[in-house]
Amino acid sequence: MFACQEVFMGIGIDHLVIGVPSLEAAITAWRAAGFHVIEGGVHAGGLTHNALVVLEDGSYLELLAPTNAVRWQALRAAARVGLLDGALSGFSPIQKRMVRYALGPYGLVDFAVNVEDAAAEAEAAEARGVLMTPAIEGARARPDGREVRWITATPQDADLPFFIQDLTPREWRVPVEGAAHPNQAYSIRKLVVLARRPAETAAHYEMLLDVSPVRFDEHGILFALGAARVEVREPISDEERNALGNRAARPWALELRTHDTHMAGTVEFPPELHVPLTLVPDAL
Repeated sequence: MFACQEVFMGIGIDHLVIGVPSLEAAITAWRAAGFHVIEGGVHAGGLTHNALVVLEDGSYLELLAPTNAVRWQALRAAARVGLLDGALSGFSPIQKRMVRYALGPYGLVDFAVNVEDAAAEAEAAEARGVLMTPAIEGARARPDGREVRWITATPQDADLPFFIQDLTPREWRVPVEGAAHPNQAYSIRKLVVLARRPAETAAHYEMLLDVSPVRFDEHGILFALGAARVEVREPISDEERNALGNRAARPWALELRTHDTHMAGTVEFPPELHVPLTLVPDAL
């Protein structure tokens, strides 16, 4: 069992998506930073594969990378000449999101919230004014051959998070045995979302997730999702403005709680795998 189940009492963060150019390099870097990393497998369609950093609170970080499939050459060529939308015309909404993230720019790019019924949540979000795409089944083949299946429902606005519902037992997708880390990280404390217009993005979060902010001031808009906090704010540096690019909003920085106060501080990664990540003592 998980040491903490708070994230699943009501809507909460299921997982964060971290786009990386090379899964092998990312696994090496995250293990060097004190995390236990589990190889996740290849997604249906064969275009992306992942690895997982599972946390005690039941959430996880997904390291997502392109496979070495020849088809990526055509997708990259289409992206270079502005024809990616046409190249993705036969893809599902969630596949389109994942392909774009696997093409870069990399780092924290998306997150999912866990729900019991993705189709029902999508219908409710539509009633609150959010344009949604139909719920669709997804799958991944684990390295041990077991197939993991789920349902996702995504907003038409790809800068908003998406819903995910497990069809197979959750522990197949999120192996609990991988939740112990040398650096003692155990749960998500805060996710920072950069937004061009924070109030507008926060309003969309309210409609999508049916939650109200717990703080709304000059520092940003703060939401509580289970035991985690999501802060929506404007970029405050050139690095953050460049990271936001032409997106209306994107996840950017992450704080994880750690049981070990000696491990607290900024986690360093190679430049090509940069994620603003801080370990925070669990007393804070």
